Amino acid sequence: MYEVDFHKYTLNNALEQLNITIKFAKNSRFKVVALIVGYGASGKSHKIKTNFVTTLEEYKQKKLIKDYLKGEDLDIFNKNYQEFKYKEALKEAKYNKGIIYVIL
Repeated sequence: MYEVDFHKYTLNNALEQLNITIKFAKNSRFKVVALIVGYGASGKSHKIKTNFVTTLEEYKQKKLIKDYLKGEDLDIFNKNYQEFKYKEALKEAKYNKGIIYVIL
């Protein structure tokens, strides 16, 4: 699993780096990328995370990625996790609100 921490980036730089990260990980034949985005000091939705989810949904529709799962959905009782086709790829993943797991 390839991990990238986006805490130090501004929103625009983070979105640019996301594209670079996905391309690099695919070229390097990684199967999973953990995007460490945080979840905001207040515990509410973080702007980088929110924008990443929107962007990843576009990537998924364009078939640039297979799928993604937010860290807070990594729970066997969560409906999103239960319906997730790539559970096997997330064996090393852990529950964390500040991470998004991307399946390449």
